[in-house]
Amino acid sequence: QIYAVLRGHCLYLYKDKRDGQTNSQIEEEPLPISIKACLIDISYSDTKRKNVLRLTTSDCEYLFQAEDREEMLSWIRVIQENSNLDEE
Repeated sequence: QIYAVLRGHCLYLYKDKRDGQTNSQIEEEPLPISIKACLIDISYSDTKRKNVLRLTTSDCEYLFQAEDREEMLSWIRVIQENSNLDEE
């Protein structure tokens, strides 16, 4: 289980919820996943798990599983809104 935090055009992944909630700089800040011009959608190919979303960047593909369908759709919507290259 991981904790994901979206800050602008970057998605950060943390092992612990507390790490993602602190405003101070963390010594071991994870490398961000740039969501600029990414593709995000429901992963229909992963039939063994429910509520899986697929994030495809220019160099990598990530699969995330949300707690429920509503949360999955919410993540998809927010990432789509923040992935636009023209908006800062």
